Amino acid sequence: MLLFIGNVDIAYHLASFGSVQRKSKIRMKRKIYWSPYSKRTLLASTEQEAENETSWKQSYETRRVPDQQDNTNDEEEAEEENMNRVIKELSQRFDWPKESLSSKKQVSVDPILFHEPSFLQSHSYEDFIKESEQAKKRNHVESMDTESFMRLFENARKGWLSCPQCKGLAPPEEIEKWGWCSYCHAEIDLKKSPAEILYPQEEEKKTDKQKKSDSIRNVSKRVVQREWNVSCSKRALETINPIRQLVQGMAVKPNPDKKLIPLSIGDPTAFGNLRIPREAMKVLSKVLAEDSAHGYSNSLGNDIARSSIANKYSSKHHSITKDDIILTCGTSGALEMIFNALCNPGDNVLIPRPGFPLFKTLLDNLGVEVRYYDLDPHQQWQIRLEQLPKLVDSRTAALVVNNPSNPCGSVFSYSHMMAILEIAQRLCIPIVADEVYSDMTFSGSQFFSFGSLSEYVPILSVGSVSKMFVAPGWRLGWIIIHDRQRLLETGNVIQGLRQLSMRMLVPSSPFQMVLPTLFSDSCKSDFVALVETLEDHAKFTVDSLSKIRGLSCTSAPQGSMYCMVHVDSQSMGFQDDMEWATQLLAEESVLVLPGQCFQAPHFFRIVYCAPKAVLNEAFSRIRRFCENHQTN
Repeated sequence: MLLFIGNVDIAYHLASFGSVQRKSKIRMKRKIYWSPYSKRTLLASTEQEAENETSWKQSYETRRVPDQQDNTNDEEEAEEENMNRVIKELSQRFDWPKESLSSKKQVSVDPILFHEPSFLQSHSYEDFIKESEQAKKRNHVESMDTESFMRLFENARKGWLSCPQCKGLAPPEEIEKWGWCSYCHAEIDLKKSPAEILYPQEEEKKTDKQKKSDSIRNVSKRVVQREWNVSCSKRALETINPIRQLVQGMAVKPNPDKKLIPLSIGDPTAFGNLRIPREAMKVLSKVLAEDSAHGYSNSLGNDIARSSIANKYSSKHHSITKDDIILTCGTSGALEMIFNALCNPGDNVLIPRPGFPLFKTLLDNLGVEVRYYDLDPHQQWQIRLEQLPKLVDSRTAALVVNNPSNPCGSVFSYSHMMAILEIAQRLCIPIVADEVYSDMTFSGSQFFSFGSLSEYVPILSVGSVSKMFVAPGWRLGWIIIHDRQRLLETGNVIQGLRQLSMRMLVPSSPFQMVLPTLFSDSCKSDFVALVETLEDHAKFTVDSLSKIRGLSCTSAPQGSMYCMVHVDSQSMGFQDDMEWATQLLAEESVLVLPGQCFQAPHFFRIVYCAPKAVLNEAFSRIRRFCENHQTN
């Protein structure tokens, strides 16, 4: 328990900064002469010695330490010498001027300043005295000797509060615990301002207008002197999206004599040949015209939209309800919400390599360690399952899988997915399934959702309308919760997701109203046509690039809208895939993403959404570029 020290004990208090031997003597004297007053002791003494507050305070005064008249001259000289040594030490610690070392010198101070931790921590002793001079006009100045001031200044730097009666300082937690000063037992109300605590009568006489004016004036006088230094947060500067950073900040400019062909960003609307289903556009126009969906929706999304997603992804083996759906700001927003719900700083998450770089961007921002597992380019980019157990420890929060894959264009087989689920069950890891390209599969491949197959492993799958319905700008995504064993519910993960949805009321209300139409039979033919177009373009891409010396497609795309192409950059005189892609842009104005963006050196990614004529022109330029740079 904290014991307050009066002026009689100043030397002892200052000497506490001295030797260990001296400290033990101080403790012994305190133990002999001072009564340790806990709350329980005070209540007992109140009942036994007095019937009211005044009498038990008076009885307490009789317990105070008497002046020690029997001290010898030798002891006084020793203590005086020790005190001077400690004062000197404190003066060096706080850069106090030499002339202030005299313990007898009187200084004028403003006690309110003891309640300004920011001022105390950034200003010196001289600043304190100088500021106190300004308070003389308000009669808020008190005089004390240097010894007492040093003690108060030291404790005030710790953020201690002043007692209205004895002006002693105490830790706020002590005052809050008991409600009174443990030195003089005066009641202290922490809700009051420093001026109200120290000068209650003077404050009561003022009008509300005067109090407000004084408060503004006092704060302005005590504000820490600052210079302009507006700087960015560390978190913001460390947030890097490799794709966006490369495309938007590339220093190399395209060849001005050739029209730019961007095959980099996965935007199916980029060339205008792929469109949102017409029926969906009609419904959206109607919704906007009726003014019926321009307000806030439920933070989870409106019931109509969530029910339509639940109906779409339910099966006879696994039923989903609207309560299992949370609408988000695109797939990116869904992933960010999931990582926030599952991960604490210091946790780790397993993500694919090659993989979508936003996984790492989001996890790094949360202080979560990224651990990569590899995909095998010679086995249709399937997971190297033997790596997973070696990467897992007690802080592993989730396994991220992306199927169909960006950037690989692969689609997991049923048997491979069951093997993944078996390992996740054995290792007790929930799965975050990025299934934004669900059902966008080509001939010979079939999409299975992890949620539909998992009996025991909890699955949080994400999707959106951005790729399936060519509407990335709508920013309409979702999370589907698959929790058959109620593991996520028991761990409050579902509750956490719902609370996180309240942080940002997204997505747009009008777009939510179009979801039932997008999943209806009226838009089915548009979706089938989209997949057929992408499959044709994928085959054309593989056939064209495989004929170019130095390039090879180790695994043909099975779905989505991407193809990973291996490049022998060194045979063309380039250091790596980054230099190869940069020079391709400079010479031929064709923009592709180097494999380094996806943790896949010696590859580059092609997006084949463009019309066939545009793809043909791009591939002709790439062929010419590779032939011009062959070194042997």
